[in-house]
Amino acid sequence: MNDAVNHFIQQVLERIQYKKIRQNISLEIQDHIEESKNALMESGMPEEEACSKAVQQMGDPCSVGDALNRVHRPRCALSLFFLIGILAAAGIVIQFFHGRTFPDTLNYVKQIVYFVLGAGCLFSLYFFNYRLLYRLSLPGFLAVNALFAILFHLCGDSTYGRSFLHVSGVTFQPSLLLLLFNLVFYAGIVKRFCTGNAKGFAVVICLPLLPFFLMLQIPSMAGALLMAAGFYAILAVWITCPEYRGSRRKTLYFLIGGVFLLCAAALLFFLTEPYRLERLTAFLHPEQDMEGGGWVNYQIRMLLQQSNWIGDSGKLTAPIGTGGAAVPMIPGLSTDFVLDFVIGRFGWLAGAAVMGILLITIVQLTRTCLKIRESYGRVLSFSICAVFSLQVLINLMISLNLLPIISISLPFLSFGGSSYLVNMAMLGLLLGIYRRKDVTMLETA
Repeated sequence: MNDAVNHFIQQVLERIQYKKIRQNISLEIQDHIEESKNALMESGMPEEEACSKAVQQMGDPCSVGDALNRVHRPRCALSLFFLIGILAAAGIVIQFFHGRTFPDTLNYVKQIVYFVLGAGCLFSLYFFNYRLLYRLSLPGFLAVNALFAILFHLCGDSTYGRSFLHVSGVTFQPSLLLLLFNLVFYAGIVKRFCTGNAKGFAVVICLPLLPFFLMLQIPSMAGALLMAAGFYAILAVWITCPEYRGSRRKTLYFLIGGVFLLCAAALLFFLTEPYRLERLTAFLHPEQDMEGGGWVNYQIRMLLQQSNWIGDSGKLTAPIGTGGAAVPMIPGLSTDFVLDFVIGRFGWLAGAAVMGILLITIVQLTRTCLKIRESYGRVLSFSICAVFSLQVLINLMISLNLLPIISISLPFLSFGGSSYLVNMAMLGLLLGIYRRKDVTMLETA
């Protein structure tokens, strides 16, 4: 390059605020100038004159730099940050009033701690270059599942039907954490191996059997369901990407058939155990099983029917013991049934507001994912969106007595450290993918 080209590029790069992308932009400008110079030389112009003319044709370097800076810079989804902040604040407020209703619990103090830790996870992944994980996709997938299998065998136990891991004094639920790692690595595996041939497709279909087996060993039906949704989203979005060279129609038919088979297998699995049938019967006819699982469904139904539009329904507590201590009429009002607590404590309008914010968050997550063009980031972001959305929709339907009860929390509103931190981490990763969406496309090119 001559001095004119160097000077032009230097002036352009000084206007680029994101320093990590400057080298890529420099190479891009050099290619443009070289193409223009070669075209001018073919018309008979001397090399030096052609080079100077090619630089002049690029325009004012400050204007070019400003235009490139606007295009190739990190993006910030402020609306999503705002919605996450609202949900996190609402979760703390809800847990505070839960503590006022049931004085034996001070969950809001821990909820604040979870928020601080979760914010740290979110911002750490927001600034993290997610593409580094793509290189580790297959070994990372195998290593994570092997590690969880060992840890669960050595350090796992079950409390009230939920499995926990205890490592160095720290207790956490393994299902969502296992889900997060598997989504990240499986997205890379699909991009790398599922290119249209039968062998690669067999690999991406068979590998999920390992984490599903672990989920059933935990056991976590909710975790298995969320993982299936995440994996399906990855495959469904991947076949729409330009890099996929196979028959999109045939692959889509295969995926749809796979969903029906999974549903049939899940139904068979559900019907083979008597206690699962009892749970379904309790959901459909709770008054017939008041001594068993139907009691919770019946209490939820009564709470929803007797709640006011605004204000406390007075149906959340029942006195017990000589001291008349208040206990929840429904177990899990701070966790799985937190929406029922909101409706019973503040009224249907408050519950509708909470549901509205959650649904707006889902819509905004979907819109954000649609703006991501880089294939690995696109499939990974849509899988995160699918998992978050499914958590919300299932929990809302259970809380409104529209689905049988399974253990699944409401993101950022339910009390619980493991789910809170993992959901923060997932959204931080999605926001980080969106942040680099234009920068990554230039790096890839």
